[in-house]
Amino acid sequence: MTIKTSLTYIGIATLTVCIFTILLPFVTVKSIGNYQKKHKIETFEQYLTHPATLEKFARTSIVDACKIEGECLENVALFVGDINKQSADDFIEFINKHPEVDTVCLNSGGGEVSDALRMSRLISERELATCMADYYKIGLDKTTTRGGICGSACNMLLLSSKTRIQQGVDLRFAGHSFARTGKATFSLLWLDWSIVDTFTEEPVDFEEALNIADTPDKQKHLDYLSEVKDISHLDSMKILSNNELKKYRIFTQ
Repeated sequence: MTIKTSLTYIGIATLTVCIFTILLPFVTVKSIGNYQKKHKIETFEQYLTHPATLEKFARTSIVDACKIEGECLENVALFVGDINKQSADDFIEFINKHPEVDTVCLNSGGGEVSDALRMSRLISERELATCMADYYKIGLDKTTTRGGICGSACNMLLLSSKTRIQQGVDLRFAGHSFARTGKATFSLLWLDWSIVDTFTEEPVDFEEALNIADTPDKQKHLDYLSEVKDISHLDSMKILSNNELKKYRIFTQ
């Protein structure tokens, strides 16, 4: 093999590595960004508790849940943030350690439906009231943090109670289809690659939560589920209007 041929092979190999390690990831990320922009994906980060508050307080705390006008429900439990295995475990432990708690308020954009089902089951079994509020006062110094969002899997928690309190007017109850995530991995050119995909699935966990709760408004909640189940989880969640909140009996008081 001549030096010229060797250099040609080295050049081809170098170009191939560059394509797979630099150009391809760049194109993929850019494509995802364009897709998200096109479909206007909404993360609800602007509605969640400020990170400084999450660092200072636990995901589940004893708080006062307040309306903008100033009226507050005192000494209720507040669950805030993503629903996942750890936060669900912490929530269940907290509720079991505080038998005096009779109301759980929610400020969450959603999360894992299987973990939400565990939490909703406890809410039903303990016959806890649920609520959403404009803002919350947390801790001995009554640090104020904004509330007002219950999206995706959080819907399961709110609707698992026979008593659902609307503690304010600036509330965003929002939903969309449910999905699970899958990941495939493979090796190429001494590098590990992974492909992540999501698959829309039937909301069986949500339906199970509604069946367990068996509230007088279950049929209206199933109607709501039918309304949002065809909305892609990659698109913006549907935020219910005040009329829709009444139509689907999201709140009882």
